[in-house]
Amino acid sequence: MKPLVSITLFCFVALFPACSSVDVTTDYDREANFAAYQSFDWMERHNPRDGGPAGNLGLNDPLAQKRIRNAVERELLAKGIKQVESSPDLLVMVHAATQNKVDIDRYGYRYGRFGRRVGVVTTVDRYKEGTILVDLVDAKSKELVWRGTAQDALRKGDSRADYIDECLKQLFKEYPPGK
Repeated sequence: MKPLVSITLFCFVALFPACSSVDVTTDYDREANFAAYQSFDWMERHNPRDGGPAGNLGLNDPLAQKRIRNAVERELLAKGIKQVESSPDLLVMVHAATQNKVDIDRYGYRYGRFGRRVGVVTTVDRYKEGTILVDLVDAKSKELVWRGTAQDALRKGDSRADYIDECLKQLFKEYPPGK
């Protein structure tokens, strides 16, 4: 019995890191000197309808906005990039959104007599998918130098704070590029 428990535990531990389904994509300016970027500040987005500030996220949830900002700041500080209010090297812009998704799976069918299908099972899974996009802009040239996107499913019972932290942790593993 003990070997079976040990094998099961080993398989669980070995496969657990593969369960992280955060889909991360990044792109960057190949000519940018990322070692020169030592400070950042937030770039405020303006609402095109009235010309006024709309905050920094395309999300109407103030708690999620705060969590995302805090997580981005934490990740940049961990990379040695400090937040300053005047003359930053980088400007940070974040966009976030959720979208309803549906997955439909059909399985278990077999062919019966005369080629008819029997025993088809269909499952429908409804969930939300969250996307966080982070842009890093060179403050002097106003050129985009790095863009990262993290996408993952938000399942019922998931903690949004944990989801945001995990997405941004995975995203900033790719910064600075070429490491």
